[in-house]
Amino acid sequence: MKQRQHSLIIIISLMIVSYTVNKVIFGRDSSIPFLSTLSFLLISFYLLKCKNLTLRTIGCILIFLLSSEISYFIIFHEQISFDVISSVVETNLIEAKGMFLSDGIKI
Repeated sequence: MKQRQHSLIIIISLMIVSYTVNKVIFGRDSSIPFLSTLSFLLISFYLLKCKNLTLRTIGCILIFLLSSEISYFIIFHEQISFDVISSVVETNLIEAKGMFLSDGIKI
């Protein structure tokens, strides 16, 4: 019974997080984005709870991608596009150091 209550609390928490992400961050208040974000969070959480290291790694990557999308949207007020991804891939080490050093961050 305690395991069932624990699972219910986790699902309700993920529903709240999913609704908050869609409403506050992305400005969407419909059921399709809510369900897709909720399923993404449930799958990621399940993968993080698995005992297999490969599945845990996939879960960590999914959570990293979601947090990157949220962070990018908060800072730039737009979603990550293909142009942004290709620009990141094409950036070499010297350009990356220049970007970090121009913001006052030391490597």
